[in-house]
Amino acid sequence: MLNVQYFFVRHYDYKRKIVAHEHDIYEFIYYLSGEGVTEIDGRKYTFGKDSFCLIPPHCRHSETHTGYSSVFAAGFEFTNEKQSAQLFFSDLQNQTVSNLISAMRKENQKKRPLYEQMIAAHLCEIIIHILRIPDRTDAVPIHDAVANALAYIDQYYMTNINLQELAASAGYCADRFRNIFKSRLGITPKRYILDKRLEQAEHLLVQTDLPLQEIAASVGFEYYSRFSLFFKEKTGLSPQAYREKNHVLQIQ
Repeated sequence: MLNVQYFFVRHYDYKRKIVAHEHDIYEFIYYLSGEGVTEIDGRKYTFGKDSFCLIPPHCRHSETHTGYSSVFAAGFEFTNEKQSAQLFFSDLQNQTVSNLISAMRKENQKKRPLYEQMIAAHLCEIIIHILRIPDRTDAVPIHDAVANALAYIDQYYMTNINLQELAASAGYCADRFRNIFKSRLGITPKRYILDKRLEQAEHLLVQTDLPLQEIAASVGFEYYSRFSLFFKEKTGLSPQAYREKNHVLQIQ
């Protein structure tokens, strides 16, 4: 069922790039530490500690490491009708794969009798674990992850958005998602939400006669005092002063 051809742990320097290549056997890659971007079959994913991928034969893939990182890799022949449509995974919620990787590394270090067979058995267990995962997209491609987040924020900016849940819905931890978001838009998700609230507040102050307290609530502020401090910090004017000034400008 499974014949291990190679396995190793490799350490990469800062900003190391692994050019696109392919193998004629399966390759399992587990990121022990570090972070970066991997491209598998034309789709880009961000990787970090405890993320991993299962790459089929003749599937082109590459990596760019943005920091110092350590990677466990194993190449193997595998004969099984069932294949996973999913290529990239995260082990953050379930440490099953992480524990098996640790067991494999210990076997390789101690080299007790039949250690190679035990390593193959652990790797086989990992592959079975992966094949039992329902096919779904745990990690959304980078551009989709940001686009989906923007669409959600644009609809619900006035609510108390949980950024950790937003990141998790895209398949990333909060820190990694924040970095992806900032690299695409130049600002953090939190800053984007606040800017969206400010933009809508300015619109309502100028274009409507809604009471100030109602405007504050409609853009996500429970207390008017906090809204007023936020608005003045961003514009240099209180909400009332901003409304009066812009009404005057419109009349002129």
